[in-house]
Amino acid sequence: MKGEILIDNVSFWVDKKIIYCKVCSDFNESFVESNMEEIFLYAISELSKDVYMPIIINMKELSYALKIRLFKILSRNRLIKEKVLSKTFLVDSFLSKLILSIHNIANDPVVPNTIFKDKKSAVKHCNKLNMVFNVFI
Repeated sequence: MKGEILIDNVSFWVDKKIIYCKVCSDFNESFVESNMEEIFLYAISELSKDVYMPIIINMKELSYALKIRLFKILSRNRLIKEKVLSKTFLVDSFLSKLILSIHNIANDPVVPNTIFKDKKSAVKHCNKLNMVFNVFI
């Protein structure tokens, strides 16, 4: 992919005004606590060029426990929230979606994170946000 940023089996790229992030199954779990904020802030800043875009974070390949840990870190992070229009998470099962939705409600964000099982719905959601907020870009 053109313009792809790959850091420790986490890849980032932009396609049609959406930042995509895929966290692969062989992701180094030690990065979750220590470096995730820096990885995401660097990649988002490089790819967005100071334009607010939504980000889709694909966590389908991760273990259940790692999905929850990563979701908690990314969904609550104020610095990342300031750099993106919205955060959308892709998961592989209804159970994962339900558990992350409960964490999302408990987190009580002003602009809630969204969680989808299928990419098509996630992209549609992000495109809708782009139309509303980035109409003049």
